[in-house]
Amino acid sequence: MADKKPSKPQVAESPIADVFEGRYPSETEKQWAERTLAPTLEKSPERPIGAPTGTNLDENGHARFTTVSGVPIRRMYTQADLPEDWNYDQYLGYPGQPPFTRGIHATGYRGKLFTMRQFSGFASPEETNQRYKYLLEHGGGGLSVAFDLPTLMGYDSDHPASEG
Repeated sequence: MADKKPSKPQVAESPIADVFEGRYPSETEKQWAERTLAPTLEKSPERPIGAPTGTNLDENGHARFTTVSGVPIRRMYTQADLPEDWNYDQYLGYPGQPPFTRGIHATGYRGKLFTMRQFSGFASPEETNQRYKYLLEHGGGGLSVAFDLPTLMGYDSDHPASEG
């Protein structure tokens, strides 16, 4: 019998297949995927977050990237991901106007700077309120109140998930 060299495991799909699925990428994006992305993935495959637990692995054991809600996230977004009826005014708009994709302020943050926020809380609600008033009186522009996790998640204090 002839000795066989071990072969690489067969991959169900190309590691760059997602570049082409349900989209019409430009020639330059195709070239990038084939000439740059594919060799990079061959040399160093993407590693999923939570790999030891199997979190964020697809049915083939490949890394899967999603939002917290489980919505898939592409590696990169280009014009090929835009709706066919895409137009600047309808989907992107201008700062200070719906759909607010460019922010809620017409001047961006040139006229209204980002606020510096800190979580804070003290021994009693009265002391916390006193501290917040002090911060606002001395130029504080924003306050963030730290609640317990069940409250942050929208549970009432008597809900079973709020125990322990």
